[in-house]
Amino acid sequence: MTYTGKAGTIAYRTDDRKASTVRWRIFAIIFVLVVINLIDRVTLSIAMPTIAKEFAIEPAFQGLILSAFFWSYALLRIPGGWLIGTAMAVNLLAAHAWCARLA
Repeated sequence: MTYTGKAGTIAYRTDDRKASTVRWRIFAIIFVLVVINLIDRVTLSIAMPTIAKEFAIEPAFQGLILSAFFWSYALLRIPGGWLIGTAMAVNLLAAHAWCARLA
């Protein structure tokens, strides 16, 4: 069975073959990356009073540092959605994991 729309033709599998487990592997990788991101945010917010004392950081700058995660989400949501819509999601996920490793 096929569906033809604006984006092109999509073929759907109608036989009884077993689906691959690639989607679950991708889900697991994304889940691990999200958990690591959450741990980073929580750790930074817990450590911020100590960091602020040590480096004499003003409260306004502390807020800017703690909001860095939000700003990256806000600024990259539209380009990220565009890339997922146009590029292969697996390649994009691999590039993201590589960039996150370097950061």
